Amino acid sequence: MPKINIAFFTDTYYPQVNGLVTSIATSKEELERQGHHVEIYAPHLGEPDGSDGPDIFRLGGFVYIPQPEYTFVLPWGKGFALSKLKPSGIQIIHSHAMFGSGFVALMCSLRQKLPLLMTYHTLFEDYVHYFPYLPARFVKWVNKILTRWMCNRCKLVIAPTPAIKAVLEGYGAKTRIEILPTGLNAEVFAKTGAKKAAYGADENTLLLSCAGRTGREKKMDLLIEALAKVDKEIPAWKLVIAGDGPERKHLQQLIERLGLQGKVSILGYVSRPQVLDLMEASDLFTFPSVTETQGMVVIESMGRGTPVLGADAMGVGWMMKLAPAPAGAPRVVTPIPGDARGGWLAKAGDVEDYARLLKQILNDPEDRKAKVIEAEAMAAEYAAEAINRKLAGFYEEILKAS
Repeated sequence: MPKINIAFFTDTYYPQVNGLVTSIATSKEELERQGHHVEIYAPHLGEPDGSDGPDIFRLGGFVYIPQPEYTFVLPWGKGFALSKLKPSGIQIIHSHAMFGSGFVALMCSLRQKLPLLMTYHTLFEDYVHYFPYLPARFVKWVNKILTRWMCNRCKLVIAPTPAIKAVLEGYGAKTRIEILPTGLNAEVFAKTGAKKAAYGADENTLLLSCAGRTGREKKMDLLIEALAKVDKEIPAWKLVIAGDGPERKHLQQLIERLGLQGKVSILGYVSRPQVLDLMEASDLFTFPSVTETQGMVVIESMGRGTPVLGADAMGVGWMMKLAPAPAGAPRVVTPIPGDARGGWLAKAGDVEDYARLLKQILNDPEDRKAKVIEAEAMAAEYAAEAINRKLAGFYEEILKAS
């Protein structure tokens, strides 16, 4: 395959750490390993720390007040101009954002007649609470209209799971939509021998972990409440949350109100290697979020050999219910109440069901041990090389047709 020069546009990138940043960084790394070239256009986030390479360009913009950790980008920035991409050799634009930098990507595509594709990473209709000054119904309607409009201006839209493809088709998107999850790079599978002691737990204490932005939609409060319900019915335990965000203060208050100060800790933002080590040291990864388009953090935990208690919703529910199949045979979703591949699934948003499963899982070491084998086998199916080779194939198809 000939070398392809690609421009990624995104609303979040390092030094922020989240699932989307990991997805973008993994794709860039693997595509370049396969001989392609990727430039990244991302928000300007504070003072530069010198870590950006020559292929990272920062876009200017303004802080979005309800979510001050995010910058709403505009079509300017250091080293960037709408006229830049084609003269610098870019052949195709891949937006990893719907709004913000997604609109900038569309402007570049139209101005320079470059093909545009988009990965739909975020189901925005589940995030309307971040637009507190407008009625939720109106925000959902606007999101539907703009999403359909944006999708239909792309040569291709990538959906991480069939569930997201169905949502986009329900919005009225008529463009080509392909299903392609994010791949896992070698770092995920490189176990380091991480120990519980690094997180304040001895070997006789069950270590639970959770990772992600502490937003309302992640349901971390549900997890804490569920643990409080079964605290006296399970072995000694500790929960460590890696992440930060608008709900951190609320979660800390909840921890104190429930008297769990010694059993639940929030680390704030930590590096990806640290998150992976936390997962590896854990007996169980807990992830009650109900809004994930795919929830790659779940597969990352499995790659480190740790089973998962997730929520039966959207991408996480779909992935964990996807049964393996012989080569060439179709894979089917097989819902089994509670049980799932590589772990367990609780009813979405149901604190009682989450508590029930926590009690069951934490009192059954043999079941956890069996799930480790399932988890590692499932994670192996998401190796980045094959997934990004398929992505490069999409680029080649689009360029040939343009």
